Amino acid sequence: MRTVIFDWGGVVIDNPTPGFLAHFSGLCNVPEDTFAAFYARHEFRFQTGAIREHELWIFAHRELGVPLPDAGTSRWKDALRSVFKDKPEMIALIHDLKQQSVFTMLLTNTEVPTREFYHERQYPFDDAVFSCDEGLAKPDPEIYRRALARHNTRPEDTAFIDDKPENVASANALGIHGIVCRSTEQVRNELLQWMASS
Repeated sequence: MRTVIFDWGGVVIDNPTPGFLAHFSGLCNVPEDTFAAFYARHEFRFQTGAIREHELWIFAHRELGVPLPDAGTSRWKDALRSVFKDKPEMIALIHDLKQQSVFTMLLTNTEVPTREFYHERQYPFDDAVFSCDEGLAKPDPEIYRRALARHNTRPEDTAFIDDKPENVASANALGIHGIVCRSTEQVRNELLQWMASS
C-alpha cells in the first residue's frame, strides 16, 4: 500500500509562525524578535516533550518578565485557535488520496498542547506522529523511521511532503520520495507523477 506523509504547518495549514509571533509578542508586551529569540532557546525541548507549557511560561516569566498564567489555562491553545488556518484544498487532496486507498499520515514537530488541539479537530489522516511524543524532531532520521515502522511501511512506497527543504532532504536520504510543498496544485501534480511511476 502506498503511504503519503504530510507535515502540518505550512502544508495542511497556513504557516502559523507569523501569527504566533504577533500573538505572543502582543501577549508578552515585547517586540516580535525578542519573543522569537526567547522561543528559539526553548523550542526544541518544548517540541520534543522535554518541557511542558507551564514550564515554558516559567521561563518566559524569568526571562521576559511575563506574568504567569492562571492555573488550568493554556495560552498556547488560545493562540492555536486564533492562528491555525486549514488549507481546504490540501484537506480535499488528503480525502482524494484516501479514496484511492492511499494510507495518509501526519508527521509534525509540535508541542503537547498543539497535539491536544489536533485531536479536538476532525482531520482525515489515518494516523499521526508527533515529535512531543517521540522525543525526536525532524529532520532527525529516526523520527521518519518510527513513522514508517508504525504500519510496516516501506520507504519506496512512501511520499513525504514538507515545506522545509531540510526535512525533505532527510526523508529522501532514507529512500522516501520527498516533495517540498510550494502549493497544493504542485503537490498534487508531483504525487500523481510519483504514483504513476512507482
